[in-house]
Amino acid sequence: MYVHLALWPHCCYLSSVDHASVRLGGLAGDTENSEGPVTILEEPTSRDKDGKGQKEGKEKSQKEGTEKPGKGKGKEKGEGKGEGKSLESESNGWSSDAEKLLRLVKRVGPRNPNLCSSAFLKAFFHDLRLPQLRIGQLGEDALGFSQLTSLDVSRNSLLDLPYLPPNLRFLRAYNNRLSRLSCKPLSSLCFLGLGFNPLGDQGFADASKFPNLLSLDAGNTDTASLASAKSSLKSLGSSLRHLFLLGSPICLLPFYRLQVLGEAPQLQVLDGLAPSEEELAEAQQLAEAAEAAEAADAGTPAVEEPAEPAPVPAGGGGGPEWCRITLALGQLKNHQELLREALLPPGEEEAFAAQQAELAADPSAEVVERDALAEKCGQESQLALSFQLPSGIWVATSSINLCKKTYEVEEGQPPPPVVLKESLKLKALRQETGEHLSFDVRFEEDLSGLRALRQWLQRGLQLKLHYLPKPKEKETEKEQETAAAAEEQPGEEAAEATEAAGQAEATEVSVSEAQRPKDPSVCLGGCVLPLSSFLQRTPTSTSGPSGPSGCPDPWPHAAEVAVVPVAQWMNPEIQVPKEKEKGDKGAGQAPSGGAPPSAQLELVLTLYSMPLEDVAESEEEAPPAPKAKAKAKGKK
Repeated sequence: MYVHLALWPHCCYLSSVDHASVRLGGLAGDTENSEGPVTILEEPTSRDKDGKGQKEGKEKSQKEGTEKPGKGKGKEKGEGKGEGKSLESESNGWSSDAEKLLRLVKRVGPRNPNLCSSAFLKAFFHDLRLPQLRIGQLGEDALGFSQLTSLDVSRNSLLDLPYLPPNLRFLRAYNNRLSRLSCKPLSSLCFLGLGFNPLGDQGFADASKFPNLLSLDAGNTDTASLASAKSSLKSLGSSLRHLFLLGSPICLLPFYRLQVLGEAPQLQVLDGLAPSEEELAEAQQLAEAAEAAEAADAGTPAVEEPAEPAPVPAGGGGGPEWCRITLALGQLKNHQELLREALLPPGEEEAFAAQQAELAADPSAEVVERDALAEKCGQESQLALSFQLPSGIWVATSSINLCKKTYEVEEGQPPPPVVLKESLKLKALRQETGEHLSFDVRFEEDLSGLRALRQWLQRGLQLKLHYLPKPKEKETEKEQETAAAAEEQPGEEAAEATEAAGQAEATEVSVSEAQRPKDPSVCLGGCVLPLSSFLQRTPTSTSGPSGPSGCPDPWPHAAEVAVVPVAQWMNPEIQVPKEKEKGDKGAGQAPSGGAPPSAQLELVLTLYSMPLEDVAESEEEAPPAPKAKAKAKGKK
């Protein structure tokens, strides 16, 4: 189902003498796909309690000279304060020509055959604004709007633009489903807005059909190929002055801005920022270096070699074909709140405090102050993190101790109290495999990896905290026993032991999921770190590469995120808190009333990062044992 952009003669009609309306049914004539016709209404005649119409009241007031029209007291007359808004001003919302058409309807009448004709209506409009009408297609009737110079069809369901009015100058088609522009070349168009469409490289290349284009907005589209974009800019010629591509995958490529300016040096504004003289000079140098490299490659005979992925340089952080992402973790604070929410049932902490109070009341008992949460966690408890990569894979980190080291006690003495750390330093955490939190993302030949990176940045970094009752073991006890048995039994006996272990493992796999032991780890909470700022990055640095394959400077993004309980970590109000008023001391924090407990995590995520350096975890010394036994409370 689709909607033609047309104005049919039967769509102009008279509903009543005092209630004239002109309906542009052809603009949204499909009743299944439209929210209703676009209607121009003459101001209706309302009546007051005495049965006298508004028009009569206005004439009376004009004769008496005591009251101006439109300023009566009665709300039913439409003359109260704030109630006298003219429908003529409201009609300007869909066309600047609507008021003029309304005056013609009042002058010659809505049943005038000339006024109702399709030829008159199509040639009448110069401006049409038709957003959010579920328009599915612009039909061939759009060619009949010979005087139309400005058209806005944003927030509809357009898949293509096969037909455009012949003299159109301004076209806004934001937030549709456009992937192609199959219309014929149009020399009159000077502004084209295509943002927030799934417009790929082919769709961006279709913009070259408009040779006199002055401004092109293709931000937040799927345009990813820099080579295709440069070719399209070359086809557009020197008329283009404004170009906007931020939010598209192409803006994530290194030195994208310099390469675009090298191909189109006439641009006055690129991504909302005017290029500087230094930037233009460096863009020209980069373009000359690229041309020299192409000329050298053209003079060298091609040698057919098997296609293999290029090795990743050890000293760089990325290039035209790949990008290195690193995650540097900082300090974690207030994590005890998440532990208390996840581990302590309601009332358990109060019961533990009452038990401690009873022990303290006994004068003969030795008092050791203990904390309910710390004792629940245990001395061997640890904490680990996990986060999602652009590929969708979740990566788990190594673990860190939650509790401080304690002193040793003699046999028969009560165990020392467990003390939780107030904050955790996570700089030394790595992957479970022991590697750094560094990951290389290849863009691939079809640039699918680059588009996946853009989608990941739009979603944000999803991160979770996990509580571990005991440290992670590198090998299970059964694996250790099997390895030891294989070493002690040479030859056939070792093979039989290995085969028996394999059969035992196969038997375990056949056990149902319900009979398997549950994962002892507990997910404490999570957060989503917004990363969309990478897509709105407009670098002003002129430290470009010496050639197209140079490595860019790192793109860091430092943040402090609030980690909330896992049951609420995807709550929109938590992830995107409401903006506080200026001067509010609590700006940037979660609302106080009924806010869930949260921990604060410092981290830095970097694109095109250099290789990370090893960070040694500082060893914590155990506190000395108390010199004397603690005295019972109440004794002197």
